[in-house]
Amino acid sequence: MNTLMRRTTTPTSKRAVLAAIACLTLSSACDVHTRDAFAMQRDVPQWAASSGSFAVTLESDSGSLPTHTHLGGVFVEGRRGDTYGVRVTNSTPERVEVVVTVDGRDVVSGAPGDFEAQRGYVVEPWGSVRVDGFRRSLDEVAQFRFASPEDSYSSRRGTPENLGVVGVAVFRERLRRAPSDPVPLAAPGPAEARAEAPGADMDEGASRRGRLGTQYGEGRAAPVTETRFERAEPQRPDALLAVYYDSREGLVARGVLPPPVSALPLEPEPEPFPINGRFAPPP
Repeated sequence: MNTLMRRTTTPTSKRAVLAAIACLTLSSACDVHTRDAFAMQRDVPQWAASSGSFAVTLESDSGSLPTHTHLGGVFVEGRRGDTYGVRVTNSTPERVEVVVTVDGRDVVSGAPGDFEAQRGYVVEPWGSVRVDGFRRSLDEVAQFRFASPEDSYSSRRGTPENLGVVGVAVFRERLRRAPSDPVPLAAPGPAEARAEAPGADMDEGASRRGRLGTQYGEGRAAPVTETRFERAEPQRPDALLAVYYDSREGLVARGVLPPPVSALPLEPEPEPFPINGRFAPPP
């Protein structure tokens, strides 16, 4: 199966590759399905930002963005107008394919996320890959930029309901072994236990206030080339990861962050000399 490989190296000196499907069309990316679709995948991890073996983080050019945990989920604070990248880390001795979505949209094809049909970036052993935007060609991406909901790529493509989440589906590679070689069976450890979707019991109106989306931004160089990758399980990811993001106001509305002190109702402070009379009268 032909795939695409970066013509540059990551900061960890590990090469990252972009996978393409067998008919040589570039239909790769990652995926975040709806909660109902994830619920059907009951034998794989759900909604955690890391699985012990794999992790997803959002970062600016200067480092990781402010990150908070809440109700079992990971939330990132973004600022409208700022650019960011999605970093996926592979802490295993074998390369993996990662299919990524932003706001429910495949970061390569721009189509709604579907990890069974779409293909993605390949991450080398003990390496990581940073995805900086929606892919425009083999040489360039449209930079991810935090924007108002109406200016987001997903809203403009007709799916505003999926704003505020980055998803990753991880697939291990099928290894070719001699018939006599034993095939190890990897059992998920405690760190790969399924996590429930955070905020399921939050007030829906509050969760919508101050929300951010991701814009289809300016062009940024990100060359890739083809390589080959065969999934061990073509339709069953080894991990499903998700990170949520919002503005500070949105995170406060969700209950992820406390409200600012100035917004809290305060009782008047006691006065030490309210009248300042000369003598103390009886009560």
